[in-house]
Amino acid sequence: MNYVLREMTSPQGGFYSTQDADSEGEEGKFYVWTRSQIIEALGKEEGAAFSDYYGATPHGNFEEGKSVLHIDSTLEGVAHSYGISIPDLRSLLEKGRKKLFALREERVKPGRDEKILTAWNGLMISGFADGYRVTGDKKYLKGAEEAARFILQEMTKDGRLLRVFNRGRGQGKGYSEDYAFFIQALIDLYEVTFEKDWLKEAYDLNEKMLDQFWDERDGGFFFWGKENEALIARSKSPYDNAVPSTNSVSVFNLLKLGYLTGQDSLKQKAEQILRLFYGFLSEHPSGFSQMLSGLSFFLGPEEIGIVGSQTDSRTQAMVKEIYLAYLPDRILSFKDPKEPVKDDWLPFLKDVKAAEAPAAFVCRGFTCLPPARDEKELRKIL
Repeated sequence: MNYVLREMTSPQGGFYSTQDADSEGEEGKFYVWTRSQIIEALGKEEGAAFSDYYGATPHGNFEEGKSVLHIDSTLEGVAHSYGISIPDLRSLLEKGRKKLFALREERVKPGRDEKILTAWNGLMISGFADGYRVTGDKKYLKGAEEAARFILQEMTKDGRLLRVFNRGRGQGKGYSEDYAFFIQALIDLYEVTFEKDWLKEAYDLNEKMLDQFWDERDGGFFFWGKENEALIARSKSPYDNAVPSTNSVSVFNLLKLGYLTGQDSLKQKAEQILRLFYGFLSEHPSGFSQMLSGLSFFLGPEEIGIVGSQTDSRTQAMVKEIYLAYLPDRILSFKDPKEPVKDDWLPFLKDVKAAEAPAAFVCRGFTCLPPARDEKELRKIL
């Protein structure tokens, strides 16, 4: 993620598409090192220890004696071999990384494709939200929020998503994957900030996605919509490949939005997608990993609600406990008793009284557990 922030983020906040592997006509030239280059830069003893830890051998692990640096040994093993303490080795490695990075910055950098794609940005925003959830590092949250704002400000027209931003302007009407991946990102941002504006944007875009791409006869989302340029065939793919399919991601989006807004019709559409493609899942499960996860989510959702002030340390501790737990089928909602809730949104927490805050509520299926009053109680029931 640090690499993406440093190398693949536009000044406006959107994420660029790709960076080449080659520079100056050589594969990996920017990234690889020889052992002799490392020793020359860091000195004989420090360079040798650094090389041993990061697997830079005299013969190399790539081409022409060059190495792709990777952790190839243990701190204990290298420290023992060179007769130094582990803290001293950590310091040596950190200084070495900084020095080699500075030297690498003097090289000719690989080319970069600076197109900004809505779908790929959606996936990256979700990744950065997860990074913040796990590490608590606010630079990852900032990166996610800035990219999302860029998409909403620069890559929407008349409330509809555009496909690509290039040379200063948005172009092309978005396809269903652009909507699905970006809606997922907005929901993820809600779950790490509890700012209802993100949830509202996700809901509004989901309504437009349904209008543009939903198959009213059989269910499921087509790849191109009513306003896209017509292609030879109007496909509706469920296959999860290098990236998950539109329909797989939409199962999660529809279920989460259905629970968070109280609209059962959205949950019913998620069920329609699962029923439509159930035969594929049964016959070739390995090709539908994300949709199988969606099926698991549909069959066993876990609603978790937090009531309290976000500035209360007890509330923060319970939220952190949820973030660090593996809960793939959760629907997470948050309510500050002092703030109004839109219409019938957040029905799971609708009847919770202010006197009960801070507290966490967990329901699995038709079973609701007693409220947890602190992170220790919550850890036991999660």
